[in-house]
Order: sequence, then structure tokens, then C-alpha cells
Amino acid sequence: MNYVFRSKDTRILSPHFAMLSPSQMEDIHFASLEVLEHTGVRVDHPRVRKLLRERGAHVCQRTGIVKIPPVLVEWALKVAPSKVTIYDRLGRIKLRLEGHRVHFGAVADIFYVIDPQTGTHVKCTREYVTPILKVADASENIDFVNPAGCIQGVPPELANRLSLKDALMSTTKPLIWEPRSVRELEQAIALCEMIVGGRDRLVEQPFLLVYCEPISPLVHIWEALEILFLAGKHRIPVIYTPMSIGGSTAPVTLAGNLTICNAEVLSGIVITQLIQEGLPCIYGGIPGPMDMRTAMFPYGSPESALLCAALTEMAHYYHLPMFGTAGVTEAVEVNCQAASEITLNCMLSLLSGANLVHNVGLIAGGKGVSMEIMILTNEIIAMLRRSLQTIDTGGDFLALDVIDSVGPGGNFLTQDHTLKYYRRIWSPEVFQRIDIERWLASPQGLSERVAQKLQEILTGHIPTPLDGKLASELDRIEKSWWREQGSVS
Repeated sequence: MNYVFRSKDTRILSPHFAMLSPSQMEDIHFASLEVLEHTGVRVDHPRVRKLLRERGAHVCQRTGIVKIPPVLVEWALKVAPSKVTIYDRLGRIKLRLEGHRVHFGAVADIFYVIDPQTGTHVKCTREYVTPILKVADASENIDFVNPAGCIQGVPPELANRLSLKDALMSTTKPLIWEPRSVRELEQAIALCEMIVGGRDRLVEQPFLLVYCEPISPLVHIWEALEILFLAGKHRIPVIYTPMSIGGSTAPVTLAGNLTICNAEVLSGIVITQLIQEGLPCIYGGIPGPMDMRTAMFPYGSPESALLCAALTEMAHYYHLPMFGTAGVTEAVEVNCQAASEITLNCMLSLLSGANLVHNVGLIAGGKGVSMEIMILTNEIIAMLRRSLQTIDTGGDFLALDVIDSVGPGGNFLTQDHTLKYYRRIWSPEVFQRIDIERWLASPQGLSERVAQKLQEILTGHIPTPLDGKLASELDRIEKSWWREQGSVS
């Protein structure tokens, strides 16, 4: 049959929301410029102060305070890349950091972990890192991994490098890594260049992003700036983002927190572009409030999610990729609180369009990691992504022919149209769809189903292994690290 449609309206590609109006984003922008020009930032590195002074900033050598003119900020925003493409270690495009594309990432290790066998909270020793990485590697909605270098039970000088080495061995997904020193970053770059086949290949197909931070409020420390110099020399993409805590290291009001956080990010972008013009530099931050009753930073709070979403809108305002946070909870186990907080911050990240969303799997406000929470969050992200897909009205999606064929009182179950499209209906893996009678015959709660899924991954998932010769070389290099520390692995 031939059908006439009323219009050819532009289709909505993906739903998103606006927390800040255009005028409010301008308010934040101009307030941040005023902070940079009149209050200034402290820069603890003579070479960086020299670069800033040569480009028109006012530098006080006695205090290290640098006042950055708006024209310098505008220049940096123009030359910083608005799009960054990240690969996996096999050379395949994995992350397109642009627009409203959202990618989630998991933490590989932190101070505590929930043991998958006993269900108890224990210190995150190295034996847990590979299983955590296996879960991240198996989770379709986890796109990158963050080796945090918090392994317990090993020399602190080695923990960060061991975490990175285990990640290189256990997953092909891109890595975000925070070096503790220039020496660590030199070693990490050497490892990554060896794995991909040389420096040029790593520049062309980066799969490692370097993470470091200024210190709120408004301080750029020498160690972090030295890392930026090395990253710039090797053209490694950087994430240089603050953690502004409202009521502690930032104003307690949300707008005040956003202003100082944005000023810190903008000054970091200026510095990064002065060090290496055109170096991929990811905008972002981890703003949130201090809980005045406990003096804790509530990672899973609604204010943290709101601030991250608002900061994402500022990233879009500047046409820069955004680094955000979601998939984290204040809860210490799989429960309703965890599901509620994770759903909230993941939903806001998806709606706002943050490009790199880290910390999936963190519990207890970032002090522990749970493989079960990682699996739960993978399910939540899948559900949210499906719920935010648009309804396509083109082609045969309106199904007029099949409606006409079946007619009043008919059934669509046996139609070819149903067979063609039924897999588009989302089906959960750990959430439950079951009638009461079947559940009563074999009752099982969410935490039990998540634990069962975890065991299936731990026993059945096999990540793509590193080439045998490369794996042997990494093992040899690790032994050299232990010898340098005067220890035996």
C-alpha cells in the first residue's frame, strides 16, 4: 500500500538535557575569567611561569601567583583539539571523544575490595587486580579501564607500575593512568611504545591517557606540571582536572564551586597548550560538596552528579571533550542505595553527554571497589542507553503494512516483521523478569544473581592475551623493578 506522511521533520538523534541556560554558562565563564585575571593561580614551576609571562600573564616571582588575561584563555581554547580519538592496544578505534558520545570506564584497583568468594571487604592486594580487570574486559558497557595504583601489600613505589602492567596484560581496552612521577611516566610510555610498535604508532593510535591534577583551590604543583611537560613531549593525551570540594577547597554553593573548578580547568588548558600547542587535553573535573556532618566527600551525592553534569555543559560550551564521574556509590555493598545512586549519576552523565566517565565499580565513596557493583552498573548503563535511544519513524518502523496484514483481532507473534526487529527490545542479564510463582519455586535476590554472573565471568571469560614475547618482556621488566627496590617479587 502507499501511505502519505504529513511532514519530514528533523529527527532527534539522542535526547539530552540542559541544566544551565546559555546566559548561565556565560556567567560561569566570565566569572572564571575574572578569577584568573584578578585572583590568579599559583604556579609552582619556573618554566611554566616563564611561558605564561612571555604570553602576557602577570607573574609574581615571590609568591608564584600568575594572573592570566582572558585573551590567553581564548587562544588556548582555540588551539586545544575539540575531538580526540582513542584506540585500544590492538589499534582499533575505541573512544571518540566528541559531542555527546558517552564512554564509561572502570577502576582496576583501590584500597579495599569485596572478595568474590567470601563477600567480605578486604584490602585490595594484587591477587584481586586481574579478576577486576577480567570483569571490566567482559562488560560491554565499560569502554576503558583506570589502573589506580592502590594495590596493597607491595612496596608503594611499585604499586602504580604493577597496576599498569597487569592492565596491559589483562585487557585490550584503553587505559587512563595517573603517574606518581616523571620517572614512572617515562617507564609507562616505554612499555606502551613497545606494545604498539614504536613512538610514532603510539602518537597515531594512542591507547594510554595520562591523568594528573592541580590542587584546589587554584594551585598547579611542580610534580604535575613536570608530568605535563613529558606528556607534551611524547604527545600523549592528558586529563588534567581538579577535585574541588564545596565548603572545603571550593565555595559551598554549586555556582561558586563550578566557577573555581572551571577556572582551574581553563588555567590548566592554557598551561598545557603553552607546553605543547595542539596537545589533546580533556576538560573536566570532580566537583562535589563536603558532607559537613562527616567531613567526607560524598561521591554518590546528588550534588556531585549535578555539578558533573553542569561541568559537562561547560565542556560543550567550549567545544572540548569532557572527563566526568559516574557509576560510583556511597553504599558498601549491592543494595537499593547503590542501584539508586548509580542510576542517578549514570543517567545524568548520559543526558549531559560526558565523554569519558570514570570510576564505575567504586563503593564507599571511592574507598573500595566491587566487581559485583561493576556488573550491576554495566546492566544499569545498558538499560539507560536503551531508554535514551530515539524512536525511529522511518522505513518500515511504523509497520503500516504489517498492521494492515494482521488487521483487527490478529496476532503479530508470527510475523516476519516481529522476527526482524524483536532483538531490539532490551533484555536484562541480572535484573529479573519473572512471575511470582516461578520466583517462589526458586527465590533469588539481585545480589545473588549478580554474584552468579560474576562467577560466570571469572570462570569463563578469557581476555585477548598479550603477545607471548611481549608478555615475557613485561615480566622481565617487572623483575627489574623489584630488583631496583631491593625486593623479590
